[in-house]
Amino acid sequence: MLKRKPIQTSQATSIPKDWDKWVIKNANSAGFCQTEARAKIVQINKGAPSFVLTLSDNEEYICGALLSHFKQTSSLSKKSILYNLFSNTEGNGTLECFEGPVLNESCDLDSFSKFLELIESFAKKINVETVRFQNLPVFATWRQNQEVYKLFESKGYKLNKWLTSIVNLDNEKLFNSFKRSVRKNIRKCINMDLSVHRCRTFDEFYQDFYTNVYGNERELNNKNHAYEWWHHNGQGDYHFFVIKNLQNDVLATLGTYRFNNITTEIASNRLGDALKKNLPVQDLLHWEIFKYHKSIGDKWFNLAGYSPEPATPKEEGIRRFKEKWGGEK
Repeated sequence: MLKRKPIQTSQATSIPKDWDKWVIKNANSAGFCQTEARAKIVQINKGAPSFVLTLSDNEEYICGALLSHFKQTSSLSKKSILYNLFSNTEGNGTLECFEGPVLNESCDLDSFSKFLELIESFAKKINVETVRFQNLPVFATWRQNQEVYKLFESKGYKLNKWLTSIVNLDNEKLFNSFKRSVRKNIRKCINMDLSVHRCRTFDEFYQDFYTNVYGNERELNNKNHAYEWWHHNGQGDYHFFVIKNLQNDVLATLGTYRFNNITTEIASNRLGDALKKNLPVQDLLHWEIFKYHKSIGDKWFNLAGYSPEPATPKEEGIRRFKEKWGGEK
């Protein structure tokens, strides 16, 4: 009988060669933000290095997480789904895990407890102020297990209420499932001769999308940075869309990334006349993007997170927008 090897932990400053393969194997418990492609984009966009921490049983991963080290603590840290403030003094930024951790079926509560201890040990080693988990994987079965959240809390994590809305792109009556106001807004934008465009070349991405999203951020507003992002776009994981009028003015932007037949939105923005006149351009933009992603085989559209208990008029507006598409909470 073979001798069973003990539970092992590991910390990697570079992404292990077998990491993406394991993440894909456990795709229902992970998201695109746990892949090496995402780590490269975060390094390019934010200068944040990423690390992979894993727990193995008999030389097989049973849980793991790709975490990125942001040198400045984000103002959103305390609005994350789960966060742990290790120190009241100024630390060395934030260690963030997006769309993780990744747990397979062999990971029990005792093992996950050891894994959280590994994360805490690593966080203290690099002297970060906060560890946070953001955008938990939407179809992970462990999300429904209250014992997991109790375990997080026992390790010092604070839990914030946070929802997301998932639209089923296979719904044959998808358009009719939207609220009446959404259907009206879509028709209004079509009657105004507005049109949605997907950026197919770097020049389109830079001129139409990138400069309109990052034009006011000095450290990002340069063509070399934009090219690095475009060049490192994995296997086309990211897609970039804009909506224009007949004068070719960009009125809004919306980006997406896709993994395991789930599309998630990023970089939603309104510009120029659309902002001044409060035009519902994001409604047409979303509708056309829903159709595009369905055409390339995606099944779900993740409208990203929002607070179920809005504290400001802006948060209330975000909640109304996310809820009007008839998605599953």
